[in-house]
Amino acid sequence: QPNVILEVEHDGVSKMVPEEDRFWAKVDLTPTETGCVLWTGGKHDFGYGVFWSGGKLVRANRWVWEQMFGPIPKGLIIMHTCDNPPCINLDQVVVGTHSQNMLDCADKRRHGSHRDPLKWQAMGRAVGSLSWEGKANNARSAQRHS
Repeated sequence: QPNVILEVEHDGVSKMVPEEDRFWAKVDLTPTETGCVLWTGGKHDFGYGVFWSGGKLVRANRWVWEQMFGPIPKGLIIMHTCDNPPCINLDQVVVGTHSQNMLDCADKRRHGSHRDPLKWQAMGRAVGSLSWEGKANNARSAQRHS
């Protein structure tokens, strides 16, 4: 049975709305110039789309991934290749580890202002031409020596 939620329309009439319909009503299906398909509903502090599903708040990109491919394997996350948090285009997200995402962050020089940019730039240069496995090993080494 599909997950439904009671919504009250402006005229005071209540109706049951399937979760999938609620989700897609909050998506701009016209791709941007970079191919992003943008979530227009609520957003998390860092710009990621959020959506109520099964009584809990979930990220929109995770919800659409799981509808298409099933549960995200334990220990893995959804990473944006477009670096655009509200994007839900499955052509622009991949599954990876948190470490891979942090190395991608360092490689692309996208990091929060609360981090030390010189440390992240140095780490990005140190691991720039290696495989993900090599990057993870070098990142751990760089962190130990900083």
